[in-house]
Amino acid sequence: MGEPEVIRKHCEPRPSVRKEINKVTLQGTVTSKVRVKKLKSSTLSCVFKVRSRETFKTRGRTNWHDNEIIIEALGNQAAKAQKIIRVGGDYIFDGYLRTDIIQKGGTTFRRMRVRVYHIEEL
Repeated sequence: MGEPEVIRKHCEPRPSVRKEINKVTLQGTVTSKVRVKKLKSSTLSCVFKVRSRETFKTRGRTNWHDNEIIIEALGNQAAKAQKIIRVGGDYIFDGYLRTDIIQKGGTTFRRMRVRVYHIEEL
């Protein structure tokens, strides 16, 4: 009877790790212009798209496909993105995943994006 408690304790992430579970690093090419707007709180926000290639092996053959990812930056990172991001440029983005639940025309769908906290030009 004591074993399930031990298993649960081992499955729980350490407190120092919990913050990093949703961390993502992307490398990709910007495919859209930066759209900038101010939020109600007067915080600067910008959104743009990045193409990131996913490479994988299937039955010994290397295959790939491109993923188009929405990137969102707020505050200081939005100001930085507005200055340095250009269509066709290659960058590394550190951030975390966000999922928006959108209801449109009686249909509910989810849209995933990455909110960045660090941008590095390659």
